[in-house]
Amino acid sequence: MTLCIAWKEKGQLHFVSDSRISFPNNAPFDEAIKIVPVRIEIDMMNPHTGSDEDLFHGDIGMCFSGSTVNAFALREALYDRVRGLLMPSFTFDQITHRIFEQYVKVSKSLCHSLVGAKGQSALFIAGFCYETQSTKAFKLSPVSSNANDYEYYEILINDGDVELMGSGSQIAKELIQQISKEHSLTDALPSILKQVIENEHIDSVGGRIRYGYFKRKDNFKSHWL
Repeated sequence: MTLCIAWKEKGQLHFVSDSRISFPNNAPFDEAIKIVPVRIEIDMMNPHTGSDEDLFHGDIGMCFSGSTVNAFALREALYDRVRGLLMPSFTFDQITHRIFEQYVKVSKSLCHSLVGAKGQSALFIAGFCYETQSTKAFKLSPVSSNANDYEYYEILINDGDVELMGSGSQIAKELIQQISKEHSLTDALPSILKQVIENEHIDSVGGRIRYGYFKRKDNFKSHWL
C-alpha cells in the first residue's frame, strides 16, 4: 500500500507520497514514482475553417495508491484517450468525468484478470479549470474493497483542506491533528509523511518522499524531497 497526502494552502494544491511497493513474501521496492504529470491537449474547432485550434495544452497531476499495475495502465489509457479533447470538454469537472470512465474501465478489467481487489487503486487528480479559473482536485476510488464499484468527488475545496489515502492514513490523521495552527501545512505534512515512513510498525509505507505541485496552471512538476 502507501501513504498519499494532498492539501490546499494559499490557493495552491500539493501532493506528497512515499515510494514503496510491497510484494507478499518478498522485499519491497522503494523507488516507485506515485506522483506524475499526465499531458492533455484541448482543441477548439474553428467554425470558419473547420480545423482544430489549440485551446489548452497542459498537465494534470495524478497521485495513486493501491495497485501499481492499475495506476500505470490508467496513465497510458489517459495518454491515449484523454490527451486530445474537443470543446466543450474544457472544464475540469468534464475532464474528470472522462478520466473516471477510463479509471472504471481499467479497474474492472484488471479486477477480472487478477481476481479481486488486487487490481484496484485510488487516485488524486488535479488540474486547471477554465470555467472557474482555478485549480481543482478530485478523488477517484473504489466504493469498497470487495465490490467492483467506483466513485469520484471533488476534494480540497477550501484552504486548509487535507486528504489522505493508503494504509498509513490512520496514523497520519492522528499526527495531523497535532499540528499547531501557526504551522504551515506545506512544511508540516511532508514531515508527517517522513515520520510514518520511519515508523517500524508500518512496513507498507516506506522509501523516499515524492512531492508534486503546479508551477503554473498548465505545468505540474514532481520531484524527490
